[in-house]
Amino acid sequence: MKRFAIVGYPLGHTLSPPIHKRLFQLSGILAEYDVLQTPPAEFHALWPHLRELDGFNVTIPYKVEIIPFCARLDETAQRYRSVNVVDCKNGGTGYNTDCIGFLRSLKGERLAGEVLIAGAGGVGRMFAIEAVRQGASVTLAVRQSGMERAMALAEEIRRSIPSAAVQVKALDGLAGESTVYQWLINATPAGMYPQVDDMPLDPAVLPRCK
Repeated sequence: MKRFAIVGYPLGHTLSPPIHKRLFQLSGILAEYDVLQTPPAEFHALWPHLRELDGFNVTIPYKVEIIPFCARLDETAQRYRSVNVVDCKNGGTGYNTDCIGFLRSLKGERLAGEVLIAGAGGVGRMFAIEAVRQGASVTLAVRQSGMERAMALAEEIRRSIPSAAVQVKALDGLAGESTVYQWLINATPAGMYPQVDDMPLDPAVLPRCK
């Protein structure tokens, strides 16, 4: 029997087990799928167990932290420096399927104009790079605690894509500006269980987001 799992923290909201178990049934695959809710202090100690699996999904907050686990990275994972799927064969290959799902979710709409991205973590990095690759002007909006990371991401994007239009702003300062954004993308945990009623930014910004 093949063994798969999802690793992250917290995972009380995850629907991955019933989704994957049903997919296994439909595909005739004999497999089990576990939930490995792992606090940060225990994450690296989990690695020996992860290597015994056939593969696993990775979610918040380990999409970047899992990279040293992988012997190699797929082109998508290399581009975004973020991994959400690991195939454990041959030492482990990391993939990033977030970008595929992200672009499909746009349903043919062009990712262009002014794009406001709340958050600059693993998935925020992917959103920002993909938006810039498609010619959008990106604003990374973060809390003060995330400002250094966001600035480093913006500088990295400018180095790899010289024509990139990317800037960093404080989340709590957006309500006082006048920029109109074509897209608003939430790359923070706000809205996910258990923070289902949280907002990633001031609601006053929403009327300026198309």
